[in-house]
Amino acid sequence: MSVAMCHGMKEGGVNITLNQFDLEQWRQTVEQQRVTHSFLVPTVLYRLLELQRANPRDFFSLNTVIYGAAPMSPARVKVDVASFMQPNAGFRRLA
Repeated sequence: MSVAMCHGMKEGGVNITLNQFDLEQWRQTVEQQRVTHSFLVPTVLYRLLELQRANPRDFFSLNTVIYGAAPMSPARVKVDVASFMQPNAGFRRLA
């Protein structure tokens, strides 16, 4: 994970951290700052899906979501990607 973050910073990227995880704050930050990559755990992704269905936000800048700490079903990953990310975006499992 740190290698990926260092590469992004080397290429001019910025790391945005939240002191406390608040899903609404995360959604607002992704939308306003045009975040392109994020690391989330599956439980948070499932909650995010519910929020997106109820109150969609613009996440089309988000092209990669890395997830870990628990497995996700491949079918669920496809639904997640289609629901709020750009068509060529993807989820990457941190092994």
